[in-house]
Amino acid sequence: MNMNIKINQIFIVLNFKFLYMLLHIYMSKRVILTILAIVIIIISIVAIVKYKLINIELFGNNKMIGGFMMGAQTWQGANTICPGKFGNHNVLTPSPRPSNVWLTLGGEGVTTPETDSQIRDDVRQLNATGIIYDTEGWVTIEGAVQMANKYKSLVQNHVLCAQIDGQVHNYDSAFAYIAPMMYWGSDSYQGQITASWIDGQLQRWSNAGWPKNKIILTFQSASAGADSKGRQILLNLINKLKNEGYAGLLGWPDYITKKDASNLQIINSNL
Repeated sequence: MNMNIKINQIFIVLNFKFLYMLLHIYMSKRVILTILAIVIIIISIVAIVKYKLINIELFGNNKMIGGFMMGAQTWQGANTICPGKFGNHNVLTPSPRPSNVWLTLGGEGVTTPETDSQIRDDVRQLNATGIIYDTEGWVTIEGAVQMANKYKSLVQNHVLCAQIDGQVHNYDSAFAYIAPMMYWGSDSYQGQITASWIDGQLQRWSNAGWPKNKIILTFQSASAGADSKGRQILLNLINKLKNEGYAGLLGWPDYITKKDASNLQIINSNL
């Protein structure tokens, strides 16, 4: 055999072995990288589920759906959360964060007025998109009007939450919306509050010049989830939201029997 031919054959064989070795290394790296990517994805999914790092909203932005927040975030899937100092809690940032975060001033058990600097600090801390003035506490309707005008450029939305069966405020462009309380305590719908009573309350605000697309409906989450009476009230409110042009539906949180998530699912499945 010609020596040159033999050398060429050896060279070709070595080249094939070298290429095979490179391909093997390349494929091994691809397998390792693929496995690594799968592990990272699995760890990320577990972290998201366990620590609720992402708020997967159930609702679009055309209706404000969610509730007030005292302590932990209980309205998973909501697009609107209203953190406040209810019961003298500190204002906490919702986690995960929804589209709309409205700082609540006043409210149940909040009797000490906040200073201008405190309000501005809370807005910055929350990166709030709105302020809701809850007149069950230190905030009055007259004070809410003054603050809504004062902080007009601080946040986008100013919302008046007036006490149940109390003073009705005539339509006022200082507020983007009103969210009148339509409940008492955790047994609201098991007692005096009926669908017709709620209709009467809404009519009072309509008579004061508020169009339906400026009115956010409200409900008591514990009472709504307590029995068939409560569920029927919630369904009635959902029907109004769906068919009558109201702006949204916000709930007072249930920290005892923890019905907030299931009530949101009912809202979602019936809209």
